[in-house]
Amino acid sequence: KIQVSFTIAKNISAPIGERTLYLRVSDPNGKLLTDSESNTFRFEGKDIGYSSLKTFEYGGEELQMTLFYNTLEGGLSEGKYNLDIFADGNNIGSTTLVLK
Repeated sequence: KIQVSFTIAKNISAPIGERTLYLRVSDPNGKLLTDSESNTFRFEGKDIGYSSLKTFEYGGEELQMTLFYNTLEGGLSEGKYNLDIFADGNNIGSTTLVLK
């Protein structure tokens, strides 16, 4: 299981309401880890895949979030994984994870 925790900053000018976060996890070979090829969302005019998603209610205040990706049978191999988080059509965060 991969767990990604982060903070969404306070933004009183952002519209309140339901939002969806998308997590993309790419393996050391650049392959997207996903449970289904139909797991997609729109980004820059294209449908791209996601590894997991979370829907939440945003009220403009600072919010602690955690997303999970449950690995498929066989687990994860050693190497560098790229993680990207998207919301409202934007990439709001990126990081890497190195498994040894």
